[in-house]
Amino acid sequence: MAMTLTHTDDGFWTTASVIGRRTRGGSVRGLEREGVAVFRGLPFAAAPVGELRFAAPRRCRVPHPDGFDATRWGATPQRRDPGFDIPEPVVPGNDTLNVNVFAPVATLDAGAQHPVLVWIHGGGYRSGSAIGGWYDGRAFAQRGIVVVSISYRLAVDGFVHIDGSPENRGVLDWIAALEWVQEFIADFGGDPGRVTIAGQSAGGGAVLALLATRRADGLFQRAWSLSGVLESDPVDQARSRAMELAGMLGLPDCSAESFGAVADAVGQQVLATLAPFGPVVGEELFPSGIPAGLAQSRVPLVLGATADEMQWDAESPALSPDAVGELLAGAGVSSVDATQFINGLGAGAETSRQRVISELWFRSTITEVLDRRESGRSFAYDYRWAPAAIGRSLHCNEIPVFFGVQDDPSVVRVLGNEIPEDVRALHDDAVRFIRGEDPKWLTGPVRASGFRVYGPPGDNFRLSSPLANRWQSPVNEEADA
Repeated sequence: MAMTLTHTDDGFWTTASVIGRRTRGGSVRGLEREGVAVFRGLPFAAAPVGELRFAAPRRCRVPHPDGFDATRWGATPQRRDPGFDIPEPVVPGNDTLNVNVFAPVATLDAGAQHPVLVWIHGGGYRSGSAIGGWYDGRAFAQRGIVVVSISYRLAVDGFVHIDGSPENRGVLDWIAALEWVQEFIADFGGDPGRVTIAGQSAGGGAVLALLATRRADGLFQRAWSLSGVLESDPVDQARSRAMELAGMLGLPDCSAESFGAVADAVGQQVLATLAPFGPVVGEELFPSGIPAGLAQSRVPLVLGATADEMQWDAESPALSPDAVGELLAGAGVSSVDATQFINGLGAGAETSRQRVISELWFRSTITEVLDRRESGRSFAYDYRWAPAAIGRSLHCNEIPVFFGVQDDPSVVRVLGNEIPEDVRALHDDAVRFIRGEDPKWLTGPVRASGFRVYGPPGDNFRLSSPLANRWQSPVNEEADA
């Protein structure tokens, strides 16, 4: 039974009512408005504090036996505002390993089994939050899809090598959250046998990583990677970088005791100045690396990127061919591949540092993944729409369109309110895919089942980009054979 809302909120949920729900883990209280319910901050694992801070997640089998107030957002691992346009609130507290569930109200008690979307936020594995207006699942829920957004350990706590602690603690958090979905999502009208994982940027990288590890087999049936990345660190490099970080923090070693003395906010602030620490490869989860692991997956996948990604400054100066070569060499691209890329740009092509990074880290990832995907259907897209106020199709711009919340005030402030219908179709395509349908896109490159452009026509991805070659695995590629 709904009752009058007794706490403050903002945005769409300002006038929501409180709703109760019984689950196998106990009773929960959430919010309801316009036929959609949201249950916030449901713990899927014990609070990662004390001896659990750098341990594998300890699953909560009965997370709320005495009733749980899920009307308020749960604690966020992000402890500092990264200063982006995306509203990602910081919520204090220890129970940071939690999920938010959006579901159709009408079928909560009808034994319904709706398809499920599990969202993994981005932030370079060192920032970001699972909450905020851009990640609100109400539009999906209004169309019969249960949405779960997950919170996971970031920065030092989730991805930095710690002596004696398991690698890839953040990855283990993703897996634990997906295991929670398998166990409990039916209590919210979801079908554990029809789960699609999706994420953007580092979250898109999380999707690719989960496709590449056998530990996640059977936990999802479809995947969508928005501007995903393939960055990772071999074990030896992860240890070396952890020692460097320890030195910067004035720590004597890389032990859990030493890093445990560093507040997570401090670790996140320091890591913001360094190259991202991504998943560690060459160990149990990724014995042969992420690209090689992708070749084994048969899960249908949609992946794409925005046209301009990191082109934040429209006036950024063009680089000389030599400067482009130096930039690529620093990213591990061979001189032969760098020359091929530079020659392939053509006369008058934009070669700013930001443009090259966009191709290097995001757009070439599409070609690498398509090359690796020997089995399973793949669908590629190119998101090209540029808001009038910005003039470019930047990193993160597609997120609220994917979620169908482009009318939210937090979105309008950044993207405006004149998003074309052919661009809004991104949400419709996502709904169809999550329901189990294949996108009905025109036949595209032979390595994909289809190719889609959102926005004005333009050059498609360089589907033979030599930049993809830098992702060749540094570890034994036969390990997954």
